[in-house]
Amino acid sequence: MWDETLGYRPADYLDCYDAPFHRAEILALREERQASLFSARSRPYLDAAQSVCHLQPSRIDLASGTVTIGQSSDLSAEQQQQLHQALQIFCPWKKGPFNFFGIDIDAEW
Repeated sequence: MWDETLGYRPADYLDCYDAPFHRAEILALREERQASLFSARSRPYLDAAQSVCHLQPSRIDLASGTVTIGQSSDLSAEQQQQLHQALQIFCPWKKGPFNFFGIDIDAEW
């Protein structure tokens, strides 16, 4: 998906897969879902996600018991605060555990 604000197509998790799969169908479904996810009713969630989408994690670990994205040393104190505020928009968290740049989130966070 082309991003007008970035001026390019950002990396997509689907790009990581070499095996054949139903990419066109997945992209069509994603497009359909995004239309409803990012409606006016969902604007606070979109704003929160966009406020932190530029953060670059030094690591991503999806294989352990905690989904881990980045580490606290990847961010400045100001970025940590911005991320914490964005994550609180999505409360209550019903799944977990997660660790986003050193911020631990368990279920019911």
